[in-house]
Amino acid sequence: SHLKSELELTVEGDWSSASFWFVAAAINGDITIDGLSVNSLQPDRAILEIVDQYGAELCIYDDSVSVKSSGSNSFEYDATDSPDLIPILAVLAIFSNGESSIRGVQRLRFKESDRLICIEDTLKSLGIQYTVLDEFIKIKGKKVSENAVELASSHSFQSSSDHRIAMMNSILALYLICTNIKGIEVVEKSYPNFYNDFENLGGRIKFN
Repeated sequence: SHLKSELELTVEGDWSSASFWFVAAAINGDITIDGLSVNSLQPDRAILEIVDQYGAELCIYDDSVSVKSSGSNSFEYDATDSPDLIPILAVLAIFSNGESSIRGVQRLRFKESDRLICIEDTLKSLGIQYTVLDEFIKIKGKKVSENAVELASSHSFQSSSDHRIAMMNSILALYLICTNIKGIEVVEKSYPNFYNDFENLGGRIKFN
């Protein structure tokens, strides 16, 4: 005899990938992402708490979440258990009104790159004031204009062979002019369709 069975599974959406789009929308936009469970055990689900602190409007449905820009408050977050969020949180902090504080940054030194150094390099290159002290990075943000923030007339970013740094700088580049991102192929590690989604959502970057 033969036993035949069928099993249907629904794979939960990835909060880590979604965090990049939620931050972009919180700064200046509106997005709805399907397939996310707000009851998820993924630590990066905390992005909702953070964009809520920032002042974004949230709408939570059975299997989707919407984020829309509204306020731009500074925020505080302990990312010790969700260090993968820190690069994109640094971008959010850049556009907050006031000084934001992110804890847990020492874990960034042992990722695909030294992500803390990469974040610092980005902040320095744009003239953003920041402080690193023990487990914290504190970032003094700049006010967001009605449409977009133009922090530099032109800029070039290195991916540092790190997928999250490449995606971090790509979201940041939405608010710059003539930005060039180098080494974008590294996103294949975690999010191969990132730049397809980026362009489908209206993002325009010169890629090298």
